[in-house]
This record gives sequence, structure tokens and C-alpha cells, in this order.
Amino acid sequence: MKNKLKVKNIRKIFLNNNVETEAIHDISFDVKNGEIIAIVGTSGCGKSTLLNIISGLESATSGECIFDSDNPKISYMLQSDSLLSWKSVYDNACLGLELLKIDTNENRDYVKKLLKEYGLNEFIDKKPDCLSGGMRQRVALIRSLAIKPDILLLDEPFSALDYYTRITIANDVCNIVKKMKMTTILITHDIAEALSIADKIIVLSSRPSVVKKIYDVSFSDYGNIFEKRSLKEFNELYEKIWRELDVKI
Repeated sequence: MKNKLKVKNIRKIFLNNNVETEAIHDISFDVKNGEIIAIVGTSGCGKSTLLNIISGLESATSGECIFDSDNPKISYMLQSDSLLSWKSVYDNACLGLELLKIDTNENRDYVKKLLKEYGLNEFIDKKPDCLSGGMRQRVALIRSLAIKPDILLLDEPFSALDYYTRITIANDVCNIVKKMKMTTILITHDIAEALSIADKIIVLSSRPSVVKKIYDVSFSDYGNIFEKRSLKEFNELYEKIWRELDVKI
């Protein structure tokens, strides 16, 4: 399968009051077309910094991100849904189209199709305040997908939700990106979440971070995320990743 992205020897040093802090030491990995990658690591290890570098929001001190095309379209879904309270659900979902100046009738029809397909059609003219937390995240995801990105970046997008809603929405997102064959990179501190969604898991060390291990998820296409959690392989891989993280209790 062709690589969509090659992350090559990324290093990031922050300078504060003439003091250097190395956040990322030397990180390399490949992301294949249509693959869902989860990056896990302890708090402060540089996961979000790495995602910012891939998105172009931050520059690396050294190293590079090599995409399979010039000027790739990248959507970035953050922890907060960042919906605008004065705009309708539909207009919020179309926001990326306006910003990228691709606000065509065809693309707006695509947004309507996504809203209908994922249970939001009756709320299309409502304001975000009418929505539950899980529904707001669905709108945020559709806004990210509306521009038909080459790569979707997810930075702990379910962390503000309660446990039940988090699992339900994670299952929805997993189904959506798999159905669309969307190349996706997910940042999470939740190992179970990573195992439930990803095809491959990259484990980062503590700061300055390096890649400690990369695991292929052999059961990534097995059932939904609820069914996966009952598998013996799920629990075995969970324990391996937990040990890699060196979490102190």
C-alpha cells in the first residue's frame, strides 16, 4: 500500500528565556493511504506538538514530513468542538468550505448528505446549544470531513465526553473514517480507545519523545469497538502497550 505521509527524523526544541527544552528527539514513521494510526504516550510527551508539526501549525527544529502530493488538504479536529453558537448546525459544518473558498453547491450538498447520514438532519437549522456533547462532536467531525481532506488529524477529540458517549462517538467516528477510507492520525492517552479504532499504534516515550514501539492491530477490522474489547488479543496488546508506557502508579 502506498505511503500517504512519511514522518522523517522529526525533532522539536522549544526555547524559553534562553533555555532549550527538547520535546521531540527523533521520530520517524510512515502512514499508508487509508490507514488509521493512533499515537499514544504519557502526558507531556509531545503528542500534540507532533500533530501540530504534521498539520503545519508548528515547524520542526529538524526533520521533515513528506506527503504524497503537493499542498495536501489536512483537517484538524481538536478536543473542543469549537462550534459557533450563533451559526446553525449546517453553517457550522460548512465553515471549512468558506475558509478554503470551496463553498460550492456541490460541496454544500455533500455536507447535507453527511448530516443526514449521521443522524443530524433534523437539527440542520438548529443552533449548537440544542445538541448533546456527542452530537456536537459529530458536527465537528462532519466539518472536518466536508473539505474532503487527504489526511484527518484527531487530537483527543472525545476526551470531554462522558464514558458512554465517548465510546459511542468513537465507534461512530471509526465507522465513518473506515467507510470513507480516510487516512487518519489519532492522538490519545487512552490505550483502549487506540486499540478500538486504529490499524496501527505508535507508542512514544516520555519527553524528549522517541518511538518506543509500533504495533499492528491484527483485529482492526473485527466488528465494532464494543466487540473488539472482548477479544483476548485486545487485552494482550493492551498489557504490552501499558508496559511500554512505563506509567508510574
